[in-house]
Amino acid sequence: MIKYRHCFWVGAILAAMGGGFAGAKETELPLEVATQNYAHTRLLQERAVKVAGCELHYQTLSLSTIRHQAKAKKFDVMEVELLPFLSRLADGQPQEYTLIPVFLLREFPLRDIWVRTDRGIKNPQDLRGKRVGVDVYGASGATWIRKFLESSATIKTEDIVWVDVSTGPSPHKTLEELIQSGTVDAMIYPGTPEGAGSVVRLFKNYAQIEQELFKVSRVFPLATALAVRSDLIKENAWLPEALFMAFVEAKRRAVENLGTENEPKIPLPWGPESYQLTLDLMGKDYWSYGVPNNPRSLKALLDGAFEQGLLKRELKVDEIFEPSTLQLMDQ
Repeated sequence: MIKYRHCFWVGAILAAMGGGFAGAKETELPLEVATQNYAHTRLLQERAVKVAGCELHYQTLSLSTIRHQAKAKKFDVMEVELLPFLSRLADGQPQEYTLIPVFLLREFPLRDIWVRTDRGIKNPQDLRGKRVGVDVYGASGATWIRKFLESSATIKTEDIVWVDVSTGPSPHKTLEELIQSGTVDAMIYPGTPEGAGSVVRLFKNYAQIEQELFKVSRVFPLATALAVRSDLIKENAWLPEALFMAFVEAKRRAVENLGTENEPKIPLPWGPESYQLTLDLMGKDYWSYGVPNNPRSLKALLDGAFEQGLLKRELKVDEIFEPSTLQLMDQ
């Protein structure tokens, strides 16, 4: 059960007094929202689920587009990559946005390790001493992969030469160009590379490995979270909880519809079987929001980032998220 009854009754009382969630204003608070396109946010995009006291103007964009447009566009609410945000926070840089524990993207990344077929790389240990290309060294996927290599294959971060294509003078070469030319022996590349030459996944059975890892660790890697303009929160203290409630409701209804006649059929031959496997392995609340529901995943993320030098100081969970959301759960 979603633990937001307190907020609901506070909102009801305010509404009875003529204020509602939007304070003394008669109109709803307009919010410019930008996230990637997800099934679990679709009901918010379509306005079938609403944020109490708010009128959403919702855009679905890529993370890179959100990042590039953020300063000029000044989104009120947007999806952000966790690790770059946490790195700036640990640096003590001023933060225009505040995180709430709505984890829109979380994924196991082992399928993203690609290796050249002529470098004798057959297992993780063969990466020792090799050059591995990444697009942003501190990206979530690369960080989780380095944590996996150290914990499961005893390969320390410094045992590998990391080549970050996002640094240095322009024009930057792409990962595909680097691995095709032989400049790097392997790369971390989401998706399937095109024009990269003879490359294969290091882990052909990545799903099986990740499932076994989850059984032991109960960690489901976190990649992004929802960020809200800090000045909006100061003016509207009710807003973080209202957003959390709405995103939880949209996600809950989307997950409940999976495998039912209410959801469009996915054009995959083993779609229903994959969904059932997920439930059997991870439970029905596998994609949970909220700090209390994700202690192991949050700790693994923070520990890995600090150990890899991505954070100048160790961060505590209660300084990462908006305080009013720390106890909120979606179950």
